[in-house]
Amino acid sequence: MFTSKQSPILRSILLFIGLIFFISIGLSACGGSDSEAPLTPPSQGSDGDDDNSGDDNSGDDNSGSTPGDDPGELPVLQVNAIQFEESDAAPMLTVTLSQASTTIVSVQYRMLNDTAIAMADYQPTEGTIVFEAAQLTSSIPILLIDDDLQEQEEQFIVEFYQASGALIDTPKTLITIAANDSFSFSERADFEPDWNSLGAFSSASSCGQCHEAASDSSGVLRYPMTQAGDDVSPYAGWQHSAMAHALDDPYYLAVVEEETLHFPHLKGTIEDKCLSCHAPMAHLNAHDNQTDLGQMDCGNSDGCYSMANAQQSMAAREGVSCTLCHQIDPQSLEPVLLENVQIDHDKRTIYGPYDDVLRGPMWNNTQYDVAGSEHVQQSQLCAVCHNLKSPSIDINNDQLLNTTFVEQAPFTEWLNSTFNDGDSDDIACQGCHMPELDDYQTPIAVMPSGESNSRWPIRDDYSQHQFLGGNSYLALLMQSYDTELGIDGATEPEGFADVMARNKAFIATKAASIEVDDLALENEQLRFSVHIHNHSGHKLPTGFPSRRVWLATQVTDAQGKVLFSSGVPNDKGWIAHDVYHASQACVLDVNIANNNADCYMAHVDVVTDASQVPIYESVMADSNHHVTYVLLHGVSYLKDNRIPPVGFDSQSVRYNQEVAIVGQASLDADFNRGDAKQGTGQDTVHYQIDLQETFSGALTVDVTLYYQSIKPAFVTGMTHQGELIKQFKWMVSQQPPMPEVMAVSHASLNF
Repeated sequence: MFTSKQSPILRSILLFIGLIFFISIGLSACGGSDSEAPLTPPSQGSDGDDDNSGDDNSGDDNSGSTPGDDPGELPVLQVNAIQFEESDAAPMLTVTLSQASTTIVSVQYRMLNDTAIAMADYQPTEGTIVFEAAQLTSSIPILLIDDDLQEQEEQFIVEFYQASGALIDTPKTLITIAANDSFSFSERADFEPDWNSLGAFSSASSCGQCHEAASDSSGVLRYPMTQAGDDVSPYAGWQHSAMAHALDDPYYLAVVEEETLHFPHLKGTIEDKCLSCHAPMAHLNAHDNQTDLGQMDCGNSDGCYSMANAQQSMAAREGVSCTLCHQIDPQSLEPVLLENVQIDHDKRTIYGPYDDVLRGPMWNNTQYDVAGSEHVQQSQLCAVCHNLKSPSIDINNDQLLNTTFVEQAPFTEWLNSTFNDGDSDDIACQGCHMPELDDYQTPIAVMPSGESNSRWPIRDDYSQHQFLGGNSYLALLMQSYDTELGIDGATEPEGFADVMARNKAFIATKAASIEVDDLALENEQLRFSVHIHNHSGHKLPTGFPSRRVWLATQVTDAQGKVLFSSGVPNDKGWIAHDVYHASQACVLDVNIANNNADCYMAHVDVVTDASQVPIYESVMADSNHHVTYVLLHGVSYLKDNRIPPVGFDSQSVRYNQEVAIVGQASLDADFNRGDAKQGTGQDTVHYQIDLQETFSGALTVDVTLYYQSIKPAFVTGMTHQGELIKQFKWMVSQQPPMPEVMAVSHASLNF
């Protein structure tokens, strides 16, 4: 027999719009349990290891014998590793004694993550197995979460400890959930890059006929400038970028579907709003020409452009393209509002950064005029879609509020930084994300034949069109699922590999730095500080709230023994707190009210325990001031301790409350502050660690600053069963969004 106390498990039913129930989905699971108890929040002292037990002594008591027992006569507890199918009905793990005992035998057990994740792949239990006298076998129920996601083989651990009347042969037993690694993608039409034109817009491939690298020996738009040099042309840089694949992005598509399933009465409005930036050419053409617009679930007076129409339009599928950005009327950027953007469909003017333009070749080949305008190199152009507000909906009644929610505001952050001081040292968005090549001169076009024209102007300030940024994960998904997404005929795997390499190098060298100092040991307490410096012109991180940055810290002795570990991600990109933060306790509206304070990590200034992980992020709040992962339920932020750029000052005339520091970071004396002044663009975290274990030789502190584009709770927080949601979750199960290294620092203390 056995007695079991279930690890807290959440009710998996979400009350949606007061009437309809949907089954919630975990990272790699839908469904859940019928238990009403929530999963226990992370305990103090837990770290980022895969087994998030928080008990350093677990499994060490191998004898487990009670006083007076003779170890030589005690039976041995035996358990074999076993594999189950996810769909197995009521699977049991058999536990056997090597010989019968004349007295009662008991042993405690609990379940720990390995590659399988609690509440996503299995429901964790803990309890005590009891063998009556002469009883040889007992069993533990294994509660697997059976979903319709297709997954690779995953494993978790059943750990045995504190045996009474028996010895433990193997403290940890591995449970394998069999692979189910195929997925039926919804059919998607192949993208046709030579779609020609739609109203005022033309395909990027038509621009690429002349704005590509030369095929002759001139080296035009190649680096270095030889016939074998890398293609650095505008078309080649754009082709595999996030801009080109704005409508292919599986995460974006899943988020939009999640929002429309949550608010079906606003489906048309939601899709129209989102497509204005992810399919802007087709969206603008539809509204300017009053075509392909519908009234279904639409709050716009002139109608809404739908996702269904966008997926059938090659102009929409091309994302953010040449003739969108280069046709935006500079007069429509003051003030910077997406709704104000205008394109003159009759004028057909392509704006570029140069005044001494040759109009004839452009007109003869494309029927576009060309003009010089400084706005194409200003941050306002980027702000059109990178300063976004969304309407807010009251979570209590699903009615629209009279407020908007700042989804992202990199431009507003940039305004209040030293990147925008109004002098010659200012750096616009393009200066970092479309960098110029040093000591490089080239014409920026070739003839349609691919040959250079020696009479065309040579430019020495050519901005590359690779659009560097923090979204390597999108490029990975594009590369891995190009056929399923219908883009394999217009892209190359090597192109996405290049994007990933460039983006990772960009964030690892340009975005931030860290340093460890003030390392000292006194009375067995190790003290040190970690300084994080933001080198960007916006907050770190910036953009959509799914992004986060954090410190992972380890302390080791001369023998490599780990004395302290905090924030270290596992092989799925999760840290210890994600097990709870991404569970149903923290992503379902019906549960969050009772767990709100435990559903995110508050700003950390002083670290005394491994459970305190300095995480820099924004945490969305609904109208009840509870954590939410539903964008339209967003009303404000519970936390925004993303590190501001240098020069960010709440007393400045450039300051905007929309990008305020929120939460405990606003009270931290060295968060964006130094010498009683704001604007340092950095934070200092103070570590005070009591070393509990003996150690030998020098102590080494290793600190890594990690960046992750999609934290786990934003995946499990999508609770509906849409096809695009399931598609994205399956992609995550195969290739999770892994953390990327932004900076590292080391320090040693010798004795």
